[in-house]
Amino acid sequence: MSQEKDAAPLHFNTLAIHGGQEPDPTTHARAVPIYQTTSYLFDDADHAARLFALKEFGNIYSRIMNPTTDVFEKRIAALEGGVAGLAMSSGQAAETLTILTLARAGDEIISTTSLYGGTYNLFHYTLPKLGITVRFVDADDFEGLAAAINEKTRAIYTESVGNPKMDISDLEKLAAIAAARACQRRSAVGAELPALPIRRTAGCAPCVCMATRPSNASR
Repeated sequence: MSQEKDAAPLHFNTLAIHGGQEPDPTTHARAVPIYQTTSYLFDDADHAARLFALKEFGNIYSRIMNPTTDVFEKRIAALEGGVAGLAMSSGQAAETLTILTLARAGDEIISTTSLYGGTYNLFHYTLPKLGITVRFVDADDFEGLAAAINEKTRAIYTESVGNPKMDISDLEKLAAIAAARACQRRSAVGAELPALPIRRTAGCAPCVCMATRPSNASR
């Protein structure tokens, strides 16, 4: 949802309903349309070339982008105070994409232990095949989490509502630990250590994965 520069910020509940949406100027429809198209028209060959070369933003193919999904991504980003969002087809896809973006062979991830079964299998069995080690620590063992961080650590992962215990992660403390250790290693590594909270939607498997910078993760 577009806002004028001098307009008051939208409240959380309003963002949850209208965030990321610009109403259709032709129909004035209030609800977000569900675009079921797989493909899009191009003005001409040059227009298509610019889109595929990423010289111009626009819809190319629904596997890559879709106007309905775009509203969802913008809405989640607005609710979380993020710069942008990226929707995936499943929680496993979101987790995998995020971890593989942050880490590569030889790197490590720290994860809390209360996890969805598929996530545990991904971390315990699959990622090691790619050379990525995952260290598991209880979410309330803050000293253990801090001690597990080393020069190879690329992220701390947790589920905001753990499975199957339904325990609530203390995101502020996890972010503080990540930020403190990042400050110690920033001069050597040149990067911050993100905390990755996975949020569950309507009791389902996690469907949104966010790499939250430690300085902003205390929200």
